[in-house]
Amino acid sequence: MGKKNYAYVISVYRFMRCCGLECDMKPNVMISHNIMMKKLSLRHQKMPDKVIMPTRTTCEKAKNDDIKTGKVVLVEDDYGTKLPYYMPNYVISLEEVSQEELAKRREKALKEASLEVKEPSLGLQRYIKRKQKKLELEKQKQALKEQKFNLEEYPNLKKRK
Repeated sequence: MGKKNYAYVISVYRFMRCCGLECDMKPNVMISHNIMMKKLSLRHQKMPDKVIMPTRTTCEKAKNDDIKTGKVVLVEDDYGTKLPYYMPNYVISLEEVSQEELAKRREKALKEASLEVKEPSLGLQRYIKRKQKKLELEKQKQALKEQKFNLEEYPNLKKRK
C-alpha cells in the first residue's frame, strides 16, 4: 500500500472540542493522547449526551476514502505524537421555535437596538462644541458686516477722532 495522506492534522484541544469537551491550553500542562482519552471518558460518564467518546484506528485500517473525506483525522498531542482517530459525528439539536416566537424575538431585538443610542466619545463631543462655536462666530461676523452702515449714506453722522 502507498503512503496515506491525511486531510489535515488537528490538535488535541480542537479534537476534544469536536467531541464536546471544552479544554483550554495551559502553558505548564502538556496533554498526551492517554490524558485526552481519560478526560473524555470521565466527562462522558457524567454527561453521555454531551460528550462523545472517539474511537481510535490504525493507519492500516483507515480507508483512503475516509481519510480524504475527513472521517479519519490525525490528532497531534503536545508531545508531538500523531495518531489517527475517527472524527465524531455529532449533531447539534436546535430547539423548535414557531414563526410567531421568532417574530416576537425579532421585534424585541429591534426595539432594544433602537433604544440603544450611543453617547459620542469625549473627543467627539469636544470637536462638536468647537465646530458649533466656530459657526456661531462666523454668523456673528456676518451679522456685523450686514449691520455696518456706511457713513456716506448718513452724512449727518461724523467720524470720531
